Amino acid sequence: YNSDASSYCYGIYEIASSKLQSAVISSGSELENPSIPDLGEVLTGRELCEFLEIDYEEIVAQRLKDGSDNLDYFCQELIKIEAIRTCLKNRLLDYHA
Repeated sequence: YNSDASSYCYGIYEIASSKLQSAVISSGSELENPSIPDLGEVLTGRELCEFLEIDYEEIVAQRLKDGSDNLDYFCQELIKIEAIRTCLKNRLLDYHA
């Protein structure tokens, strides 16, 4: 688990929330500005980053950088669960047999 990544994501959330709230207020019931996305449609990836003025490539790079830390954290949390730990032990024993 990477707390820096969490802070980064929360910052993006704050930006997104503010921009989308502004878009809803300024658009009223009709879209008056073509740069404001249709809020009835889902925005993802590059389109969302463009709207929020966030560097998509920077997000991808950050996710790649944090990937191994996040995998390690995920595994640590999983093995805290007794049923998962038992299943993994059995699978590893079968694997080495």
